[in-house]
Amino acid sequence: MSHQWLYPIFRVDGYRPTKFQTDEQCLRLHLEPQPHKVCCPQCGSRDVIRRGEQVRVLRNLPVGGIVSLLLVKIPRAECRVCGVVEIGKQNGPTWGE
Repeated sequence: MSHQWLYPIFRVDGYRPTKFQTDEQCLRLHLEPQPHKVCCPQCGSRDVIRRGEQVRVLRNLPVGGIVSLLLVKIPRAECRVCGVVEIGKQNGPTWGE
């Protein structure tokens, strides 16, 4: 069964789904950043070097009464403009309206 219909429900901008898992208790959607959307958390420049990532688990609203989790890879970026190396708040997912 295809789970493509679920991806628009979550509407996470700047990230793409890579894997979907489900069981009786939980839905898990794995997300990774789109390479062209990664930016410096300090100055906002897109001229960055990726230096790893951290997986964060975000609890989302239930879907059909079942707990839903987003497993998001948050990139660690080194800015070529200002030299900052960190996992930033701007590199996290944003939800569409």
